[in-house]
Amino acid sequence: MVITESQSIANIEALAPSSKSDHAMLMIETNFLNDESPVDQKYNFNKGDYEALRSFMDWDWDNIFCCN
Repeated sequence: MVITESQSIANIEALAPSSKSDHAMLMIETNFLNDESPVDQKYNFNKGDYEALRSFMDWDWDNIFCCN
């Protein structure tokens, strides 16, 4: 599965499985243009609002993913 904008895919080719796998390999040609030079990004994790994240993720996960 490839999730992207439809205009960005130029070609998809299914190749033979790798080794003894039964999963096919895909060669995907894209139309991405990157005129910008790479920038080193460094994330400042100290500025994260982790309390809000914990509150947002406070779900009853056992009932969501389990068959109780």
